[in-house]
Amino acid sequence: MREHKNSHLGMICWAMFLTGALSLGSCSSDDTIDAIQGEAISFGNAFVENSTRATDPSYGANANAFTQFQVWGRVTGNTTGNSVNLYGGDGAIVTGNVGDDVWSCNEKEYWIPSATYQFMAIANANNGVTLTDGLPSAISYTADGETDLLLGELTAKGVKEVKTDVTASPTTGVTDAKVVDFTMSHLLSKVVFTFTNTDTETALKVKEIKLNGTNTSGTYTLSTGQWNDTNTDYELGFGAEVTIPAGEDGTSEHERLVIPGTYTLVISFKVNDEEGIGEEQEIDATIENQTFTAGHSYNITANIKSGMKEIIFNVTSAAWGGTNDEGVTVN
Repeated sequence: MREHKNSHLGMICWAMFLTGALSLGSCSSDDTIDAIQGEAISFGNAFVENSTRATDPSYGANANAFTQFQVWGRVTGNTTGNSVNLYGGDGAIVTGNVGDDVWSCNEKEYWIPSATYQFMAIANANNGVTLTDGLPSAISYTADGETDLLLGELTAKGVKEVKTDVTASPTTGVTDAKVVDFTMSHLLSKVVFTFTNTDTETALKVKEIKLNGTNTSGTYTLSTGQWNDTNTDYELGFGAEVTIPAGEDGTSEHERLVIPGTYTLVISFKVNDEEGIGEEQEIDATIENQTFTAGHSYNITANIKSGMKEIIFNVTSAAWGGTNDEGVTVN
């Protein structure tokens, strides 16, 4: 962590220029700075779409649970049009728990009078963030199948806007408690397998479930909302073997997260009867031109016909964390 000493000095000086309350020469005293600093900017209630860690299986015990995000900020004075980057331009770390009223920020910035603030929040940007005018413009990411990538205020290209009045009280873009909160949106796609056993007498076991063909890494550009992907050679495993009762469904142990894009998928798994008496079959199947969209969950269904003589694959999509099934089916 870099040293962060008197980082607000230039910020406070600029604020005093806007208000005309004090001369720039007053900035030389730490006591004066403390005296004129107003209320610190605080963050809280970082909700993820319509879901929380308690209800979204992708935030399991082994996943990178959503307990922190990185925040960037920029403030513009309404009377000058000049802008100042907050948090040293590098972003600050905000930590907490979903549902908490206030999260803890490792660096402090303060509300100033008659200004417009822009905040951006990103969780789990593991390969770095490209900044333009002090705010993120692109996110580089390497997938591991488990760690979610989240962006605050997706519909506004990541920007959360807040304004203050002449007394430095935040007015728009904050909660009643004057806290900046974010609606975090999924930038990845979620995938799960469901196996349907049409044999009404014999239970089946499926194991070594793998998905090949999605991207290892990519860059998300905020201005376009698009992924630029590379290295389409990612193999995802979907957990331990799945027992499918006779005439029923079974779901893969793990849901996996992938970088959105249009892929030719190669699916492989092994299937046998429950007792391991019958011949084990190795299944390989290809799904051409399957599109994964950010913020959507995809269920790859393998309908296993009686005697394992035929397997029919379908892909259905629904909004991730939502309740509206889009009913999209790809044969």
